[in-house]
Amino acid sequence: MKKKLKLSTAVLVILFLVLISGCLGQGDSDDDGLADSIESNGWDIIIFYADGTEKEIHVRSDPYKKDTDRDGLSDYEEFEQIGILDPSSADTDGDGLSDYEEVKIYNTSPNKQDSEIWPDGLLDGIEIKGWNITVEGVTKRVSSDPKLYDTDGDGLSDYEEWQNLTDPSSADSDSDGFTDLIDIYPCKDLKIKFILENISLSEDYGKKAKVYFIIQPERSEAKRTSFMEIENGSEINLTDFVEITNLPDDKSLYPINIQISAFDNNTQETISQYVIGYGFVTVKVDKSLRINDGYSSFEFEFNPEESERTFNLSGDDLSISFKTYVEGD
Repeated sequence: MKKKLKLSTAVLVILFLVLISGCLGQGDSDDDGLADSIESNGWDIIIFYADGTEKEIHVRSDPYKKDTDRDGLSDYEEFEQIGILDPSSADTDGDGLSDYEEVKIYNTSPNKQDSEIWPDGLLDGIEIKGWNITVEGVTKRVSSDPKLYDTDGDGLSDYEEWQNLTDPSSADSDSDGFTDLIDIYPCKDLKIKFILENISLSEDYGKKAKVYFIIQPERSEAKRTSFMEIENGSEINLTDFVEITNLPDDKSLYPINIQISAFDNNTQETISQYVIGYGFVTVKVDKSLRINDGYSSFEFEFNPEESERTFNLSGDDLSISFKTYVEGD
């Protein structure tokens, strides 16, 4: 009778210990340091998305695998970050960086797609892995700091630089002296091309002319075209490219005025001109050709956002037709 009682007592003790052990969650099938009961029951986490929304989800891990999602962090390490990490997903927040990379390498927030204190809206994965941009015809890879709103401090957020395909690590992507914030073309110099299509010299103007044009953009150097021989009463069809470089890239300056003047190198005229220290002096210069009614000059507003414009000018001495467009557009 006594032996029977002892046996029953021992069984009860074992059952009690097993029960307590189970309740305390001490079973750890995969030896990852995290109790099976916790892995099976799971926990809640919150994911913060780049668009400003957030979502709470319940996550679990496999009690028979040390690293359920095989991201390099054990299930125990993911549990240590309770409220943050999902042990069943290698990239909890879906930002393009694994949880291991965020925790162990980049020190970013693995449950936030955009780690900045003041989010710029760009995924951490894009900021770190970067994107391709083309500067003056050369393609290169650029990246930004996932913990900064504006990595280069130029006034554009890293998200805006990604949208604009500019360099978030340089305030002046094309190094032209204008920051990306004000640069109308931040990855190339602004260049305008004039395509001269047609010239017609009046029948009343002498026998022939050696025509050239001076193109003067506001706040930029003047450009002189090549000479074109033409006889009176005749017409020349041609395509003469004239490239004007180094126009100011500052957005606030546009639209700017561009003046076109016509001259005849074959004929000179005498004019009176004031020279500092000498007063008015008489000089000979190439004759001005009237291309715009009774005027030798024509002025128009140039806006780089316009893909192409066509002009037809009819004057007393000369009629011309030309187009303008931004190079590369």
